[in-house]
Amino acid sequence: WRVRIVTYNVAMKSGDKESAEGMMTAGDEELLIIGLQEVSHGEQYGGANPSWLNSLVKAVSDKTRYSLIGKTFQATNLLLIFVQRKHASKINRIVYRYAKNTLGGLTGHKGSIGAIITLCNRQSIVLTLSHFVHDATQLEARIMQYKGNKSCTFPEAKSVRASFWFGDLNFRIEGEQAEVKKKIDEGDLENLLSLDQLLKTRQQGRVFTEYDEAPIKFPPSYRFFMGSTDYDLKRTPSWCDRILYKGSVKCTNYSRLDTVLASDHLPVQGVYSIPFIDLPNTQDWRVTFNHVPTWYTSIPLSVRFRYGRIDYWKRKGGFTDWIGLFPARTPDMTNPIKWVFAMTCYSDSSSPPFAVAEFESIEAGEYRVGYHSVNYNTLIGLSAPFKVIDPAA
Repeated sequence: WRVRIVTYNVAMKSGDKESAEGMMTAGDEELLIIGLQEVSHGEQYGGANPSWLNSLVKAVSDKTRYSLIGKTFQATNLLLIFVQRKHASKINRIVYRYAKNTLGGLTGHKGSIGAIITLCNRQSIVLTLSHFVHDATQLEARIMQYKGNKSCTFPEAKSVRASFWFGDLNFRIEGEQAEVKKKIDEGDLENLLSLDQLLKTRQQGRVFTEYDEAPIKFPPSYRFFMGSTDYDLKRTPSWCDRILYKGSVKCTNYSRLDTVLASDHLPVQGVYSIPFIDLPNTQDWRVTFNHVPTWYTSIPLSVRFRYGRIDYWKRKGGFTDWIGLFPARTPDMTNPIKWVFAMTCYSDSSSPPFAVAEFESIEAGEYRVGYHSVNYNTLIGLSAPFKVIDPAA
């Protein structure tokens, strides 16, 4: 599979259409991972408008064949996991972990989010999104944060094919602002890289010793005047935003997105190829939905589904599993239009029986229904599209 990872510190600025679309550069990677830092507090609680989450989902809907299958916040950090819709059934499970460092661990403004994505062949990808302590003088604090956040890399996990650690890691260039700016203008990145704290501490064996980073061939990603690519020399320009990796990984692109100007950072992206063993071309869902015929807006919707050969409900079913209704080409599999708890469904009289989920009447349109497992943290069933029509139209 190919994976594209984007990391962006948005500096508490609101999400906007142009910036979101700029992060959705054309590509055919199977997975798209976006990690944001310094998202406004209001976004997590629904008070930010427009939000980065909604702007990115809208950009996905307009520009790509992806759907959002996983999302999680920690304070002002947001991790989004998108997959091409045709591969969604191959995602077996997503598990999250968190490490908090602000105020002695009381909050996670600085800290890490870990996610492990297990595919249907039981091989996994690990993602660790971090926002480390800022300021050039806080190198030792960053090193301590790295050591304390290793739990978010799932070190005990087996069959991990690739692991990525990315975010605003905040390692700085050690130099005077004017001198660093001069070297940038001269294109002298080689000498600047010799002053980079992350490269130096890696060479010393103090951090990220098991990880690689693709060669840096772009100028520093921080700090800019908002809305421009002109450096703000109140801070020394630095490569704060980084993506490191380990495992069976080949990097095919490592670059800065110079057209996304919402923040005092520029986003950094990496594109990676990961060979998987025995990953099937197609994969059946663990919960299968019976065919839903064309429905009428005047009739409450009823859908029938059945658990797979291994009875999921008896082994892994949860009281907060839900069945959700989505647009047929949904860009967001985490946010249904309507939903009901699986435990409210009943069995019909067929043999073996189907479970039946009922929804109130819905508007005309084209839809799907999906089954979300709380234990697997993702959809484990999705119906074929079906139409709802207005008989009076």
